[in-house]
Amino acid sequence: MGRSPPLTRFTLHRSRSFPFCGIASKRSISFNAINGDQDRSDLSDSIVGEEQTSELASGDHRVQDTYKYDPPSSSNKVVEGGHVYFVATPLGNLGDITDRAKAILSNVDLILAEDTRNTAQLLRHLSLRYKGQLQSHHEHNQHQSLARIIDLVKRDKKSIAVVSDAGTPGISDPGSPLAAVLSKEDVPLHPIPGPSAVISALSVSGFPSSQFTFLGFPPVKGRERKEHLDQVIQTKHTVIIYEAPHRMLKTIREIEECGRGLGVGKRLMMCARELTKRHEELKRGTVTEILQWLESSEALKEVR
Repeated sequence: MGRSPPLTRFTLHRSRSFPFCGIASKRSISFNAINGDQDRSDLSDSIVGEEQTSELASGDHRVQDTYKYDPPSSSNKVVEGGHVYFVATPLGNLGDITDRAKAILSNVDLILAEDTRNTAQLLRHLSLRYKGQLQSHHEHNQHQSLARIIDLVKRDKKSIAVVSDAGTPGISDPGSPLAAVLSKEDVPLHPIPGPSAVISALSVSGFPSSQFTFLGFPPVKGRERKEHLDQVIQTKHTVIIYEAPHRMLKTIREIEECGRGLGVGKRLMMCARELTKRHEELKRGTVTEILQWLESSEALKEVR
């Protein structure tokens, strides 16, 4: 896939157990502020289709798992005309893509990509022979392309896959407004799960994750930016934001300054960069220590 953009994450904690976690890539950075009171919650997942059932006995409790796995084959319809599939792609490690994602990308009539060059490179490295067209859909052309996309899927009954440059589409990218418009048009939408930068960062943060809020990119300047960062600092449960790499240090400094009265500089932060890649790195310390590390880090000079 060539040289992949760097990915960095941050996690922060304070004496009141109020941590942050953040993510940075060539395109984005996020922070995740988390209330340290971790609740134990009962979690259950069920995937229901043509049933295959297994029962596990544990003391007086019996757990029944119902699930379906329908691998692609010549007898199965991998995609449906008039349906749109939001397909997660690797953050950096090509081995993270699913068989279902590859089957869908190979069989849809059209793939909508943030950057067609990146997606074409991904498809080549995965050795996928896709029969459909590859078309750009990003923040600068989304308003012009929406009407055509609706016509293709509703009138022409074309099958469409939506991908981002990395990870799960629809998370603070043009896939989100696209999903909103298509749902209003009653177009069938299908999530194809896989890598997610937000969840990957959270999973290794060590912070409670039963509740979190995603706030997207902070405004670049003005009162809106200050209000956004204040919300990050004040929220009592998990908060995740994205930020452009060249504003990474500025944003961390502003979070420290805005939260000085709350002792934000002393909160613990975890920084993870190059997640899923060969040079993956995790760094922990206070916000102040992470700032010093970023300022002196040779590895992060390329994103300043």
